[in-house]
Amino acid sequence: MPNILIVDDQKFERDGVTALIKKFNYDLNISQAENGEKGLECIKNNAVNILFTDIKMPFMDGLELSKKAIEMRPDIKIIIFSGYSEFDYAKKAIALGVIDYILKPINIQEFKYVIEKVINKVLFDEKKVKNNESVNSTLDRANACNCDNNINIDNLNNREIQNVIAYIHDNYSEDICLDSLAEKVYLTPSYLSYVFKKEVGISLIKYITSYRMQKAKELLEKSNMKIVEICKSVGYSNVSYFCQNFKNNYGISPEKYRRKEG
Repeated sequence: MPNILIVDDQKFERDGVTALIKKFNYDLNISQAENGEKGLECIKNNAVNILFTDIKMPFMDGLELSKKAIEMRPDIKIIIFSGYSEFDYAKKAIALGVIDYILKPINIQEFKYVIEKVINKVLFDEKKVKNNESVNSTLDRANACNCDNNINIDNLNNREIQNVIAYIHDNYSEDICLDSLAEKVYLTPSYLSYVFKKEVGISLIKYITSYRMQKAKELLEKSNMKIVEICKSVGYSNVSYFCQNFKNNYGISPEKYRRKEG
C-alpha cells in the first residue's frame, strides 16, 4: 500500500485532504506534517511514495521541501496544492519534477483525477521494480550457462536485453512469446526485436530456439528421459515440431543423436 504524506501548516487543510482520501476509499497509508522541516524528517525516516504539500509554510516552504525530497527519494511523486495561482510558482514546481499542481480551494473532481493518476504511477513503478528484481535474480545463473551462442550477459550494453536473456534462460520450459517479453521490459515488441538483433547478432526467436535446443541436447546426453518428455521440458507441445527444430540445429534427429552419443 503506497504511503502519502500531507504537509500543510493549517490543520484543517491537512484533515480535509485526509478526509477526501478516506471518503473515496483510496488505498493509502496517510501521514501528516505541519511544516516543511517536519515533512522532510518524515520523508527521511519513512518510505513516502507521495508528497502532498502546500507552498507557503513556516521554516521551509513547499518548493524547498519538494527539492530536498526529490534529492532524498528520486522516485517520490509530488503534488503541490496552494492558493498561489501565479504562473511563476507552477513553473518552479514543474522544474523541480512535481507531478501536479492543485489550487485551493480544492476542486473534488480535479483532486480525484490527480490522486488516481499519481497512485497509478506509484503502483506502475513498484510493479516495474518487482519485475526487474525477479528477472535480475537470474542473471548469475544465466551467465553460468554455456549457451551455444556463447553470449555473456554482462558483456551486453543494453540492460533490457540482459533481462530478456536472463528470463529466457530461467523460463525456457514455459510458453515464451515476443509480446510477453516486451511487456516485461516495457518495450514495444517491434523495438525489442530490433534492439535484440542489434545487441546479440541473431533474432530473438532464433535465440530462444537455439537455447532450447541446447538444453534438449544436454538432456539427451545426461538423462534417460523420453523424447516426448524432453520436448515438453524445453517448452514444446508438439513432438514433431520439436524434432524438426532439433534436426535443423544439429543436422540429426534427437533419437539418432542419443544413439550416437550413447
